[in-house]
Amino acid sequence: MFRRAMTMIPTTLCLAAGSALAAFDAGDVTGPGGFATACVSPNGSGANVPAIDLLPIMGLPGVGRCESSLYSGLGASAVSASQGTPPGRASATARLGLIELDSRIDTNPVNGRPRAASSGGFADLMVIDSPGATGLSGHLVVNIGVQGLLQAAGTGGGARLLLQAQSNDQDLPLGPGFAAGSGTANAQQLIQWFALHEKDRGFTAVELDEVVTFSIPFVFGQTFEMGLWASAMTDTDYAGDSSDSLADFTPGLSWLGVEGAWVRETRFTTDLSIKSASGVDWMQPVPEPSTALLAVVGALVLGWRLRAGRQSLTV
Repeated sequence: MFRRAMTMIPTTLCLAAGSALAAFDAGDVTGPGGFATACVSPNGSGANVPAIDLLPIMGLPGVGRCESSLYSGLGASAVSASQGTPPGRASATARLGLIELDSRIDTNPVNGRPRAASSGGFADLMVIDSPGATGLSGHLVVNIGVQGLLQAAGTGGGARLLLQAQSNDQDLPLGPGFAAGSGTANAQQLIQWFALHEKDRGFTAVELDEVVTFSIPFVFGQTFEMGLWASAMTDTDYAGDSSDSLADFTPGLSWLGVEGAWVRETRFTTDLSIKSASGVDWMQPVPEPSTALLAVVGALVLGWRLRAGRQSLTV
């Protein structure tokens, strides 16, 4: 997969009508860091499936609009895009350990085949080791929380979520410990959830609050890049259909920590050391920004009190 150095790409692209679409995807990221992309189009094209690279499904250049941003290290990206006719909007926020996506459209049969889609993700470089396992192949077993709502209405509404992990920019073959939850997975551990509706009234809704488990191959003691990517899309199945659909994952797709690792698929161990380029402790759930801020403030207050106590003892 082609990778561009993050320092050579502008942090934000804003596209006006009539200009070529542009959007970042997993291939643009060199960890630690990630991207967020939000796109809307009055007339999408391509297969009726979500994708991390949104351009092939959003329509011809100049038809739609994308907002896209990269971030590095412990930074974050937040982008949004909207259109008035037919109504549609999308937003994406991403940082290390957390992806938040929201896409929705409201159409009638004369609107063609509009789409709204958002995607984002993160990657980090890491070295995993365990006593006596250096140089052996392994599979890292990680848990990801999935919270959100897929809702499709109208005569042909559709809402979809895709979630995938990668190792060194490569899709993952099935490995020990992989579990897709209520999603549908293929042989590359790519998980999808759907809400489809083909009736005149009412809606179909799929509420997600679950944990999925990826099995990421690596070699003990060797540096590799771990990536997690997601996209959420709303559309109409056919031109002439109507749709009032949403894919709301602002509660988030979140890193919940590492269960352990398989050594040569024969021995499971939790005795692991993980060193990451970002400094994030991936063995643990990545905290919310507010929680992390409180922890930093707490540490500063504790340090101040300890220093004050030592000073009082010396007086």
